[in-house]
Amino acid sequence: MTKESIKRALIKAAGGATFITQGDIKRCLGCGNDRAAFIVKGLGFIKFNRTKQYDVGEVAARIWEYTEV
Repeated sequence: MTKESIKRALIKAAGGATFITQGDIKRCLGCGNDRAAFIVKGLGFIKFNRTKQYDVGEVAARIWEYTEV
């Protein structure tokens, strides 16, 4: 697993977009609300109404930080 493979999986989960929501992260990783919130904590986001969208590259980097090889 590489950072690029994580990024590709996240883009696929986001429907090809370069921004991703916590719901997309949950579906991609198969995790719950707490884990998705932990991953995006402290990241910048774009807010549309009640939805926060995060940069896929930043989310992939954050997931990569917690990956054990």
